[in-house]
Amino acid sequence: MFYQPQNNSINKKNIIMINLLLIMIFLLITTQTIYFKNITWFDLPIIHFIQQYALPVTTKLMKKISILGSDVFLASISFCISIYLLYLRRFQLLVAFSTCMIFSGIFNFILKNIFERPRPEILRLGKATGYSFPSGHAMAGICFYLFLAFMISLECKKKSQKIIAYSIAIFFIVSIGISRIYLGVHYPSDVLAGYSFGAAWFLCCTTLYIWLLRRHTINRSF
Repeated sequence: MFYQPQNNSINKKNIIMINLLLIMIFLLITTQTIYFKNITWFDLPIIHFIQQYALPVTTKLMKKISILGSDVFLASISFCISIYLLYLRRFQLLVAFSTCMIFSGIFNFILKNIFERPRPEILRLGKATGYSFPSGHAMAGICFYLFLAFMISLECKKKSQKIIAYSIAIFFIVSIGISRIYLGVHYPSDVLAGYSFGAAWFLCCTTLYIWLLRRHTINRSF
């Protein structure tokens, strides 16, 4: 049973400001990367720093971490979560979660085919196809793990429990991003763009859930 979010904990102005900031970050990265092609000062040092620790055992670990943000893995887990939410009759949460995950993939596909950025060819330690910008693993990963933490936080009464849930989610998100850079299949700017767009979309979908929940509560009161 999921607890309803408290009204005083939802600050619409803060959500709007954070969303605008995230979109501005995405647009800034896009402008520098795609149009001005002036982001090597940011990408290359980070790639060299992370890949300097390249070892067979590290590569094997990073490939396993990368799976945690893959389409197949996230789609499978998302399907199971959706079935569970359906079983609990948490329809508002189901709609918001499904919308978050489905459209994150659609948006990523559209953005990649708009910008058509080739993948890096510095030191390729993993396999990947298609375009590079923005990172699909980063975008889908941040949507999934943040939304999972959000759902868990609805069950938590203590603030410390919510902090732990979001901290674990952030750990997975950052690990996935690092793994994609380490494997040489994404530039750091790809990952950061995926994070910023994905986080903005996550906030939109949690706002959708809160709106649906309040509308359902109001309808039941009549």
